[in-house]
Amino acid sequence: MNSGNETIFIPRRDGRSFTLHKPRIIEVGQGDTLLIKKNLSHSSLKNGMRVTVKQINADGSLMVARKGDPSGQIHRIPADFRHYLHGYAVTAHASQGATVESVAVLGDGMKRELFYVAVTRGKSEINIYTEDRTMMEQQVKVSGERKSGIEAIKTAQSVANMYMKNRFQILQQQLKIGTRKIVKHIRKTAFRTITNANKQYRINQYYEHRNKGIRNYIGQ
Repeated sequence: MNSGNETIFIPRRDGRSFTLHKPRIIEVGQGDTLLIKKNLSHSSLKNGMRVTVKQINADGSLMVARKGDPSGQIHRIPADFRHYLHGYAVTAHASQGATVESVAVLGDGMKRELFYVAVTRGKSEINIYTEDRTMMEQQVKVSGERKSGIEAIKTAQSVANMYMKNRFQILQQQLKIGTRKIVKHIRKTAFRTITNANKQYRINQYYEHRNKGIRNYIGQ
């Protein structure tokens, strides 16, 4: 609605006419790394580029330099341009084309192509983090390219089988530990049972011998 007038919106036709954003306040200081999220008009700064803040002007505009630009050229971001955020961590998609000295990659859930992009961004150091190394190593061997339904099912089954195999190995190890505890418990119980049986046998022998003596005594 605009000034009481109704506007018809057709997503297929008008989807590229605007973008939706959730505004939020971030603190920006000299030396910060920012990630540009929209092409800046009349500038070589494009969506996905990472820049370093060199200076903050009195009118709110920023003077920045592109990360990895050997020329060190300074660009101005106008005060009314708000399509950026801190660029210390970016998605693998956004990192394409970038080269940095060191990278830290969260590898969980990544497929082969994205993983390759992420880990090849670093020149001198690559650090990979994961909650399950075995699972991650299996996932990064799987291609993320579009597949037929049958291929997708096979891939899902392969990952599921590997997960179940890992779980089985864990359970198997737990079972071994549990079995040793059970065997130890059985041995202790059996020893007590045998000991008690021996005691009961001796008691029965005593009563039998006593009763026999009594019968002999009374002439039976």
